[in-house]
Amino acid sequence: MNRMITIALLAGLCSAPAMAGELKVIDAEARFPEGPVWHDGKLYYTEYAGHTVKTWDGLRATEFWTSEGCGPSAIAPFAEGFLVTCYDAGSMVRISKDGKTSATIDRDETGAAFIGPMFG
Repeated sequence: MNRMITIALLAGLCSAPAMAGELKVIDAEARFPEGPVWHDGKLYYTEYAGHTVKTWDGLRATEFWTSEGCGPSAIAPFAEGFLVTCYDAGSMVRISKDGKTSATIDRDETGAAFIGPMFG
């Protein structure tokens, strides 16, 4: 599926009800968008190939967080910030509500490395 259409569909699913057939491209440059979540009036989505998390506030898409080599595949609200799965890095990253990395978790409680962490 075309990435522009994918983002448009994600925005339509996560925002106020849209009229049937109404599509709006919100990020024509999105690089493999995944893992959307609507939170506090914004759409948060990951760009797997761009190693970023972006937000869309209804008017524009903005880079919220980035980590080279992460390969983010999902974002979820957690405590006073978010958790991001980094598929390529085999980790989960806790980020603050202002987009700063606060912790990286790459092992479980036994010390075993994660393999492709995902929410779900």
